[in-house]
Amino acid sequence: MPSRKSTENILTVHDLNFIYEKKGNKVQKYTRKFLKRINRADRITCISNFTKNDILDHFPTDKPIEVIYNGVEFGNPAYERMPDLPFTADSKFIFSIGQIKEKKNFNVLLDAMKLMPEYNLVIAGEKKTGYANMIESRIAAEGIENVFLIGTVHDKEKIWLYNHCEAFVFPSLFEGFGLPVIEAMGYGKPVISSDKTSLREICAGHAFVLDSFEGTHIARKIRQAIDAYRETPHLAQENAEYAKSFSYERHMNQYLRIYSGILNNS
Repeated sequence: MPSRKSTENILTVHDLNFIYEKKGNKVQKYTRKFLKRINRADRITCISNFTKNDILDHFPTDKPIEVIYNGVEFGNPAYERMPDLPFTADSKFIFSIGQIKEKKNFNVLLDAMKLMPEYNLVIAGEKKTGYANMIESRIAAEGIENVFLIGTVHDKEKIWLYNHCEAFVFPSLFEGFGLPVIEAMGYGKPVISSDKTSLREICAGHAFVLDSFEGTHIARKIRQAIDAYRETPHLAQENAEYAKSFSYERHMNQYLRIYSGILNNS
């Protein structure tokens, strides 16, 4: 933080996860910190309208709040590298990514994959959690042979996974933005997503929305998405163009406009 109180301050808020994830005294501790930051800020930016509304619901303020979507970078497939997977490169697979935590809701995919033996499911992300242990225990106990938690991956490996998957599925319950759905669209892949928190806003009609987390529904929606992309090839291009609209150029120009406004008024 700038030491001089007269120095104008822009606060960017990604999410208010602490409200939903912390408990007891920790919620109060984080609330005090957040209030201090809001009170210090002259302007507030958020990465989605969902986050903006979350602030206004929990921390009402009359300070200017503007939504500036994240910039998204798409790696060059020329630099892709296949990760270490328990199947061959020509095998068909569904992809998902994120920290293996309860809010990501990956466990609902297990029953769906039992109904889709023709596909593997690869979930990449930090898996040193009790939730990840629960999922792997279910995989072993229920004999699910087509679901693999592969841990964190290198950027080159992530490019390969996006570039070679048949579809991307994202059943998350809480996202401030939902970066992976835009990344997957940018590689021309069908996206099957929940509509929770910011995801309906960010997907903006370019994803196949899960109406429930029941296994048969998820499996049906994944197959529907894959078939739609095969039958209507221009969908991939349309959704990729939408994803590319989340450019860093637009992102930075919006911040530069705010900075310029501050300088012109000083």
